[in-house]
Amino acid sequence: MGLRCLGLTWNNSNAFGEAAADLREPHGLTELGQRLVARANDAGVLLDLSHASAATFWDVHRASRSPLLVSHAGLRALRDIPRNIDDLQLLALARSGGVFGVVWHSGFLTDLPEGETVAPLGALLDVYDHAKALGAVASLALGSDLDGGIHPPAELATIDGLPALGLGLRE
Repeated sequence: MGLRCLGLTWNNSNAFGEAAADLREPHGLTELGQRLVARANDAGVLLDLSHASAATFWDVHRASRSPLLVSHAGLRALRDIPRNIDDLQLLALARSGGVFGVVWHSGFLTDLPEGETVAPLGALLDVYDHAKALGAVASLALGSDLDGGIHPPAELATIDGLPALGLGLRE
């Protein structure tokens, strides 16, 4: 009926799988989640793993015949939090022909000094540089999550900052 993308989890685990912010037993996809992956593949629906735990990510990686999608997250190599993906996940996503949307939330991009909520644009650009060094830059997209109550880098606080992002990416 037109559905093309489905978030498998959000901040809470559910009947389909374990969320990064809500680890539980058993880890990863449930039996119902396994069936959802197969049905989504058959229907041409991409599953968004942005909020999924690492175990859920890897279960979907093994079960899916479709490219992987993480529409908005950061990289654990730069900010080690459960919602970010690690280098092996990024490489698996890239090899699947999938897409990784780099989130703009400062707290996902870098460790911030006590009391600070906004990172510099360079913290966002570091994600692209890291992915390029791994050979996964072709999978990257903008995954701003601007509707999620986030704190974007200072230079991207308004639409006026977009040229700075373009310049930074070119550099």
